[in-house]
Amino acid sequence: MLLLYLIIDCPKDIEIKIPNFSNPITDDIELTVPFTAQNENNTSLEIYEPYQDNTYTTNEKNETSVSKTLRIGYGTETITRGGQVRRVQEGDQITKEEAIDDLKRILKDVTKPFVVKELNKRGVNFEKLQPKVQVVILDIAYNYGGDHKTLYSTFLTAIQKDSITNSTGALIQELERRAAMGAGQVPRRRRQEINYLRG
Repeated sequence: MLLLYLIIDCPKDIEIKIPNFSNPITDDIELTVPFTAQNENNTSLEIYEPYQDNTYTTNEKNETSVSKTLRIGYGTETITRGGQVRRVQEGDQITKEEAIDDLKRILKDVTKPFVVKELNKRGVNFEKLQPKVQVVILDIAYNYGGDHKTLYSTFLTAIQKDSITNSTGALIQELERRAAMGAGQVPRRRRQEINYLRG
């Protein structure tokens, strides 16, 4: 399931740096959070889930219907506050730090376990992938689908091919193919991932 998002004005003063790989940080979640947060906050996109400090509604389409989902922060349906997690409610507000906490929790507890399991089925060890590949594949799984754990088989096949040669060519090719498919694939997000892999 892909999500179509409303155009939303959001704060312009949010600055999140993409990780520099000369930095000693090696934890995949710590590397992914700034990349995903920056791209979720990219307001130049027409179809996106930007950072919001209050609740907003997105339209989610499937084959037969459109439903509305209440979100906050970096496109999540939950709030992580004081170590507790709850569903977003109308009128909620959130700080940038709380939004980052929720993003980090989802990447760690929802997205990564799903990605690791799906790759294991293909004989690929997530922990042995290049750090940039780890970041991009977590970002892909977070961005596709409302549950932040969607990874299409074409991505899995590409990663499987690249893992044999320790390269990124097949994944980049699949991202380019998706970007060319148009707005439903969030092409600018896919190009950001391509540039990140090539950088």
